Amino acid sequence: MDDAIPPIVEPIRHAIMVEADRERTFNTFIREIGSWWPIQTSAIQPGQVESVHVEEHVGGRIYEVLFDGRECDWGHIQKWDPPKFFAFSWEVLPGPIYTEVLLYFKTLGPRLTRVELVHHGWEKLGPMMMDLYAKHKAGWPNILGGFERMFAR
Repeated sequence: MDDAIPPIVEPIRHAIMVEADRERTFNTFIREIGSWWPIQTSAIQPGQVESVHVEEHVGGRIYEVLFDGRECDWGHIQKWDPPKFFAFSWEVLPGPIYTEVLLYFKTLGPRLTRVELVHHGWEKLGPMMMDLYAKHKAGWPNILGGFERMFAR
């Protein structure tokens, strides 16, 4: 039996600034996720997604609905504290072990909010999955950039 301690993998961190108050920023992130998330490239079924939904409670699903009506889960809400914070399991990776995404919404001014993402738990996946770590590390800035651009319109 191998009792080796898995190496610590640094969480993926990314932050953006949004020119809106915290409540509007949080609600837009959750309720309009399908309009800013790059579903053509970053989805379980890229190019086949009709909509994305977030069930706003602990245990709620984050999922995509395909044009043919099928649903694919992205994860489940683990912690829910609107408009400050929520956390969810990230289940788009091959299971049964998943990572976790934390999102913090911090007020910096009356119309300025910092959105901080921390994606951790990668060490649970093992060395074979580390290529996915690199893809996610490169992908989160693009995904959150789409959210940030939504407020620049």
